Amino acid sequence: MKSNLVITETRARNYPARQNAQKIKRKKKPLYREDPGGRGWEIVSVANACNGCAAKHETPMPARQEA
Repeated sequence: MKSNLVITETRARNYPARQNAQKIKRKKKPLYREDPGGRGWEIVSVANACNGCAAKHETPMPARQEA
């Protein structure tokens, strides 16, 4: 019997902008790009469940609200 991970709780999260966050390799000088940050979701807690229980407890992510 296989167990499945079920997301039981999520929360909204604001991610700050980061300068020089992504390094792109080039032949000579590396190029750095900015990460604009933004809004997303974090998983707070996860539980193990059997296939039947996991199918019943499948919860969609909350609707995205634009500010």
